[in-house]
Amino acid sequence: MDIIEDKNKRIFAGEESLLFFSLYYFSHYHNYSVPDFHREWYEALNNPELQGEMLIGFRESAKTSLVKIKVIHDILYNKKRFIIWTSKDKRKAEANLFDIALELQTNKRILNDFGQLFYEDNMSNERYSKKKGVGEFITTNKIKVKAYSTGQSPRGEVYKEYRPDLVILDDYENVDTITSDAYTTEVIHYIDELLSGLSGNAQIISLSNRLTFGGSVSYLENRVKDFDNWRIFDVPVIKDGIIQWKDKYVMTDAEAEEINSKIEDRAKWKVSLQSKERLLGYQVYNREMLNTPLTEEEIEFKKMWYLYRTREELEAIRTRKFLCIDTALSEKDSADFTGIVECEIDRDGYWNISADQYKLNPKDLVDFMITKHAEKNYEAIGIEKTSFTEGLKPYLQEKMRERGIYLPIKELKHGGTQKETRIRGLIPRYSNRSIYHIIGECEVLQKQQQTFPKSEHDDVLDAEAYLLQLIGSTSDRQPQQFVQSINPGSYKKGYTSFIK
Repeated sequence: MDIIEDKNKRIFAGEESLLFFSLYYFSHYHNYSVPDFHREWYEALNNPELQGEMLIGFRESAKTSLVKIKVIHDILYNKKRFIIWTSKDKRKAEANLFDIALELQTNKRILNDFGQLFYEDNMSNERYSKKKGVGEFITTNKIKVKAYSTGQSPRGEVYKEYRPDLVILDDYENVDTITSDAYTTEVIHYIDELLSGLSGNAQIISLSNRLTFGGSVSYLENRVKDFDNWRIFDVPVIKDGIIQWKDKYVMTDAEAEEINSKIEDRAKWKVSLQSKERLLGYQVYNREMLNTPLTEEEIEFKKMWYLYRTREELEAIRTRKFLCIDTALSEKDSADFTGIVECEIDRDGYWNISADQYKLNPKDLVDFMITKHAEKNYEAIGIEKTSFTEGLKPYLQEKMRERGIYLPIKELKHGGTQKETRIRGLIPRYSNRSIYHIIGECEVLQKQQQTFPKSEHDDVLDAEAYLLQLIGSTSDRQPQQFVQSINPGSYKKGYTSFIK
């Protein structure tokens, strides 16, 4: 109580503890008691040793509110000089800046202890009342705050002698963007520029749900997960059967009705997760409240089935080598990915998989196959028979003659089998733990497996599924029956292999 009543002590305590700062200066935000995960967030957000935090939290976990408080804290205590708030839609970022500016101008406890740091006579005039947004502002203690969109390059952004030293990434991935490769690429490019162009004392805070395993949030997570100066928090509303914010949520409608009947203030009523799931629907609830784009029950390729080998371990043993290709050919730069899967079978019958995806036009694909075959001497190369691959034959035959290298091509047919059924044919082999993934060479494949059958792309996974047909068709034959003429010595020196 002495701290609260003494201005100097509470200002000091507020600087040291972001939680205390929030409870005192933003008591109007606190309708529920502070959950444990908020305490962890407050501590991380106020740790100057950390370069970044990822707050992957369920919808209504108050992550945006906490970070607004963090921004105001840094302004009041002069901890940052140039703050950027970035969202997919700049208007969303501007709305958050409006809230921050409004608190600086109207919060009585802040005004009493820190004075007026935001002089804007017209916050309530028509310009603001309609837009409810502020594009940028500079406080009286010379701190700049600016709204940004992920479509704007942060490169070269400077205020006076300061580069951005606090960047908020908020709402940069949502249900409308996770199916857009173009948008995901745009955000990944923004993240790359951000990580390479900030000041040395900069801090990045990412706010998100876990909507997909293959989007820009996952990209950032993979970039920083091994950094000692980053913290990644993944907080679903229920973890191991326990509600993470017990003062706000209860499991059932009946519980909520019973408890709320005794609470006069509706702002403090308990929220029923049963009602929340009914309102959002099963899939959206799992995605936005449990941080699981697919539930464990829905994921068909279980992580526990994966076995791993290093490339060095594989090269030390003799294997039969196969290559399988799921084509998506086009002369256009915007062509879909072609899935490429290499399978080496060891003496014990284990598959050893290396896989990736590429943007290939017909010439690229031919060059790629010839290059890889000269290196690996495949027993068979499987490729789905389509009208496009039929048209590819004359060019392929010409290039094989030119280079004196003949590919053991095996044309594969889906035979009317649905793609999902064909892919599920891999599950028995995985569940029997008879497939090794080469470490560092199966990231795309595993991503597609973990989101199957809801992933946007399944080209690599489909190529792997065709191995069942390719290897089955060669199981009773000798390799030399497929290799018409392999002479690696005639391979042209200086030939440049396809670069991904």
